[in-house]
Amino acid sequence: MAVAQRLRVSCPRCASPVTGDFKYCPACAFRLKLGTPETPAAPSKRGASTWILGLGALALVGALAAVGVALFRERGGSAEKSRPPIPFVSARAMTMATLPSYMRTLDEGIADFIDVEEDGEVVTKPRYVQPLKVMVFEVTRRLYAEYLADLAERVDAGGVASAGATLQAIWDPRGQEQIDYARAYLMEWLEAFQRHAQARGRTREEAFEPLIQYLPEDQRSADYRASDIAVRVPFPWPVELGLLTAAPPGWAYPNSFGLVVSAMPEGTEHLPVTEVAWTDATSFALWAREAHEGDLPLRLPVEGEWLRIAHSNNPPAPPELKIVSWEWPWGTEPLLRACNNRLFWPDGYPSRLQSVDWRYQDENAAGKIVGDQTKDGILGMAGNAREWTFPDQTLFKHNRRWVHWDESSRSEGMAPTRGGSYLRGIYDCQVTSRVAEATVARREDIGFRLVATAPY
Repeated sequence: MAVAQRLRVSCPRCASPVTGDFKYCPACAFRLKLGTPETPAAPSKRGASTWILGLGALALVGALAAVGVALFRERGGSAEKSRPPIPFVSARAMTMATLPSYMRTLDEGIADFIDVEEDGEVVTKPRYVQPLKVMVFEVTRRLYAEYLADLAERVDAGGVASAGATLQAIWDPRGQEQIDYARAYLMEWLEAFQRHAQARGRTREEAFEPLIQYLPEDQRSADYRASDIAVRVPFPWPVELGLLTAAPPGWAYPNSFGLVVSAMPEGTEHLPVTEVAWTDATSFALWAREAHEGDLPLRLPVEGEWLRIAHSNNPPAPPELKIVSWEWPWGTEPLLRACNNRLFWPDGYPSRLQSVDWRYQDENAAGKIVGDQTKDGILGMAGNAREWTFPDQTLFKHNRRWVHWDESSRSEGMAPTRGGSYLRGIYDCQVTSRVAEATVARREDIGFRLVATAPY
């Protein structure tokens, strides 16, 4: 009797204490006597503990499963390698002094480099690529204006010899080949300048009138075309003309004294700088390298590096499939609103450049919101502005010895641009899209970005 009393200490219906040798408490016993159906027993303290332990065990199993999936991805499983979230980055504070903080380091990998290009046929070979530092954004107008200001100060202090090797060779050429290149460089600038002047309502004669002063007195005429002026300007060029042609033609305008000067258009400092020749881009890179005293060996990327940056080391599809597995920085779908291309803009709205840190968003077939940002956080690799690069063949011709800008690369006269632009359709913004331009060309949709460290 005493043992039974110790084992049954609570009412199975309401968990109230039970005394003596009774099964139910008085209240429940009275209800049962009236015919009220018996209800399930209330959970004992031991039952509640069992539930808590069970839930804890399930949580532990879930945590272990998550860790296993993470390890599986990290060690190269079929699931995509996990990456930490990429923080939002603004271009508002990007200057030459802060440029290192706007570089991203890419791991080593394999990239396809163009080895042979004949009769329009391209043959590529996979090459090992060392870790590479890449600008998050394209070079902005603010950065380029900083370069022009410093260039003017150095030229004023030391003459043309302080302009840097590339510009010095153009402003004060020593051989016929350099002279021919300099005249082509000047003619491209003058033609672009004329287009902007006519868009502002000026005639060709009115546009070139302030520039006639740079010709010999006996050859000045208001009826000259860009090609006429380009072949008549004597060498070395006047310093003022040299500094003028280093700026994008769209920045140039006649001031109240009748002189053509240049200045960055107000409110455009965060747009990518465009209308810069390949020659200007390489000169900027050398200046940027000097600005960081060699600690950041900045330069243009070669094509194979640019491709590798744009697809974030995503491997190509097997050759038997005969498809490109990573056609845009975001994947394989032609998403119109994932980058600034001509089809991004509604009917009736002219396409135009956007800020380098603009975030594009579109929804893919799986319902996921994606944009033009690569998995490494690099923006603008599709659309907005095309980008100057070095031809891959430059490396092979020099036995993989890195060269910045020399007689051979200039005399070839052509350089590749990559990435599509706001003037082109979505299928021209693919990772593999490529347009070769003259190295003196100045287009409203061609800019550039820099990388650091030599490829080999």
